[in-house]
Amino acid sequence: MRRTHYAGSLREEHAGEEVVLEGWVNRRRDLGGLIFLDLRDREGLVQLVAHPDSPAYAIAERVRSEWVVRAKGRVRLRPEPNPRLPTGSVEVELEALEVLAEAKTPPFPVDAGWRGEEDKEASEELRLKYRYLDLRRKWLDRYFQIARCFRDEDLRADRQPDFTQLDLEMSFVEVEDVLALNERLMAHVFREALGVELPLPFPRLTYQEAMERYGSDKPDLRFGLELREVGHLFRDSPFQLFRQAESVKALSAPKALSRKEVADLEAVAKRHGAGGLAFARVEEGGFSGSVAKFLDPVREALLQATGARPGDTLLFVAASRKVAAEALGQVRLALADLLALPREGFRFLWVVDFPLLEWDEERGAWTYMHHPFTSPHPEDLPLLDTEPGRVRALAYDLVLNGVEVGGGSIRIHDPALQAKMFALLGIGEEEQKEKFGFFLEALTYGAPPHGGIAWGLDRLLALMTGSPSIREVIAFPKNKEGKDPLTGAPSPVPEEQLRELGLMVIRHG
Repeated sequence: MRRTHYAGSLREEHAGEEVVLEGWVNRRRDLGGLIFLDLRDREGLVQLVAHPDSPAYAIAERVRSEWVVRAKGRVRLRPEPNPRLPTGSVEVELEALEVLAEAKTPPFPVDAGWRGEEDKEASEELRLKYRYLDLRRKWLDRYFQIARCFRDEDLRADRQPDFTQLDLEMSFVEVEDVLALNERLMAHVFREALGVELPLPFPRLTYQEAMERYGSDKPDLRFGLELREVGHLFRDSPFQLFRQAESVKALSAPKALSRKEVADLEAVAKRHGAGGLAFARVEEGGFSGSVAKFLDPVREALLQATGARPGDTLLFVAASRKVAAEALGQVRLALADLLALPREGFRFLWVVDFPLLEWDEERGAWTYMHHPFTSPHPEDLPLLDTEPGRVRALAYDLVLNGVEVGGGSIRIHDPALQAKMFALLGIGEEEQKEKFGFFLEALTYGAPPHGGIAWGLDRLLALMTGSPSIREVIAFPKNKEGKDPLTGAPSPVPEEQLRELGLMVIRHG
């Protein structure tokens, strides 16, 4: 079931239609035979009716105010209209009811204004403490903001310490809703700003597919040069390096590369964890090169797997699955530069189904790949207890020409699941309360399913304008040391200001 209408939008002309609604239970009334629920969303209220013979009745008996539900039913005219409500001439006869989130009683009423009654104002201090409930009073559902952010990471051509994001959040959505909306929005931006029509929908790759085929979770699709897994061809080979490796990745270069060119590409592979880069030139009837003699027994299968032809050069990395893919993926990019392959136009894609967790070798523990509030894939929930490394996340990245220009996820809205996620990351109950207590409490007041995405506006503008670096589209960019050459910032802070703020600067060296 997916939402077909907003509750507050139903009118007499909808009578007879089957609808699916999502929102908060504003009020519940049990008349001893019939149960009435007022359902609230951003557009207003509508009355739901549950009959004892309906499958929805048992669920309607236990729901309470501010619970989040999904309701399916048929619209009918009300026997006794309520003139105070815009929807007062109709009601929905329930056929199915699903609880999306339970809720505690809020610390102040959030529903009065929706019923056309006087909204009793809570104190400002209380409203600010429970801001997420304050926003639920007579306005909600989605928002966006343009936010200035700070990144404490190494600087690169597509990174600055301070940057700008378009942050978009939506409630009652699934992955498909977020992706479809952002595709349309991006197409509108390119049409209006550049006169470019983007083909919709954007292609999609799972994280695993992207890594296997391109060695990157943000592949550039403007050229081919796909990686191929060929390790299975060498399981009975006398070549120990290939036979024992977890993965053997191959890349076919459409050129007879010189030894110097291969050496330059090998340096790239080594910088990204590979022990080396094996190569073989494809010739009529055989191979030549460093590993040629080991390839002859599997020649036909190897050529079929890689698509290589005489005159091409095969490049190999044998290592763990992760290192083989990432190292040869970087070789792929360097090879495209070497071959001067054309990279024109704008090629978008979505990368989806990221792993929820990754193993931190240094800490010897699981850590999150995106952030600790990302929702696991519902199908993979049983694996959280047994094989957490196999759990997929409801996370997605928007990639343009090999650059991540946006990323987001469906969030966890179940407080029990969020606490379990924290525990899996090694965050104990006390630390959860200390660092995230306010957040876990917020989830207990009827948090709806929700998700969103953030666009990196600086990166996007740099790509749209053909700029080599995001520094070209920022008014006061920082250099590689994180300093502003124009103003000299950051500059020393006077001692009196530090004392006023209760700060102390400790200088090393």
